[in-house]
Amino acid sequence: MSRISRIKQAGEYLNSKKDSDGRVTIDVNLPDDYEIYDPLSVGFGNKLNSEIYDYIERQANLIPASIPLKIRFHGRSFSEEEQQQIRRTIERHYAVEAIDKTWDKAANTKKLIVMAVFGIAMLLIYFYLSVASDKQLMTELFSVLGSFSLWEAAGSFLLERPDLKREYESIMQFKNQTIEFSEN
Repeated sequence: MSRISRIKQAGEYLNSKKDSDGRVTIDVNLPDDYEIYDPLSVGFGNKLNSEIYDYIERQANLIPASIPLKIRFHGRSFSEEEQQQIRRTIERHYAVEAIDKTWDKAANTKKLIVMAVFGIAMLLIYFYLSVASDKQLMTELFSVLGSFSLWEAAGSFLLERPDLKREYESIMQFKNQTIEFSEN
């Protein structure tokens, strides 16, 4: 099967999973005996069982971040208050992940700027020494430092930043998902 036909097949699958509101639904079964909350979490910081997040994220793996999600929990009956608590817990979980990814993006930007400035400075020193000095070892050292620093800055910009952006968009897709409860 060619790559294009696999892409078409994935697109047809996604279109078949879309609801009338344009969201792709992920159904999650929560039997009565399933521990919804992480047994180690307590109080306000109560966390859902990590298996729930893992399952949802695995199911959403092929769904582009631009397509909104709907999570539908099946199985057990929840009161309106329990439903709201689960919604808040999930939103808080992904809000924290979004903050963490924002910090990663800021650290990447800082690294990019520092390495670019350092690399340019080293190359300027290299060019100056190549004209004004006969110390070949020092001159080559500045050349290597400058080249390495600019290479790292380019790697941060061309490789790391797009990955961070994609991860952030994926987290926001989960943070903005609609959550429904069905008792069947």
